[in-house]
Amino acid sequence: MLISFACISYTIIYLYFSKNKNTAAISGYLSLSGQAGLDAIAIILCFIALKKTIGNFRLIYQLLLASFVCAFLADGIYNLLLNIEQLPKINNIQESLFDIPFTKFLIVSYHPTSCDLFAGSRSEVSIGFSWIPRTSRGTSGGRCRTSGGRTGRRGQMI
Repeated sequence: MLISFACISYTIIYLYFSKNKNTAAISGYLSLSGQAGLDAIAIILCFIALKKTIGNFRLIYQLLLASFVCAFLADGIYNLLLNIEQLPKINNIQESLFDIPFTKFLIVSYHPTSCDLFAGSRSEVSIGFSWIPRTSRGTSGGRCRTSGGRTGRRGQMI
């Protein structure tokens, strides 16, 4: 309930400030603080989880930490260029300043997500659903290298 209220309030305030030319920069700072702030919180939580984790799952938290750092950079540069500075036209170099970190965020966060979603799945069932993660990881089985635990006869975690 509180999160819904905060999201609705944020949207109304952002829309109010973005409509007026004189207060458009305020909406840019609001967007910057919202997006980059949530990325910073995710970075802190990943760092805490990384410090408390031992074993195979450290690689997953390291990748998530790196991906959120890339997301923080992409959101910060995007909001500075487009929302705060309000550049009327951006060239390819300016666009690549936030496009490349965002692409790195997507690529780096892909491996931990696919490990979490498709670890321990049956190969007969998962052939239609998880062929992309298995192809990109180069594995033929249903388990990720970093997922701990054993699997039973049908792929369920024991």
